[in-house]
Amino acid sequence: MGKETANPSKYTGPDRRIFNRRSGIDRRTMLRWEPSKDDRRDGTGRREADQVWDNIRTHF
Repeated sequence: MGKETANPSKYTGPDRRIFNRRSGIDRRTMLRWEPSKDDRRDGTGRREADQVWDNIRTHF
């Protein structure tokens, strides 16, 4: 139990990447809508479950 074994499926060879794939900005931190504008999705959806959200304001 005291001995730790290496994970046999983990790659231990040289790094072969030429460049970082994610060299740009982190898009998860970007805000993709403008909070000051009204919600444009005021129409009803095709799903029956969409009616659950009718009386709830999503903007805080």
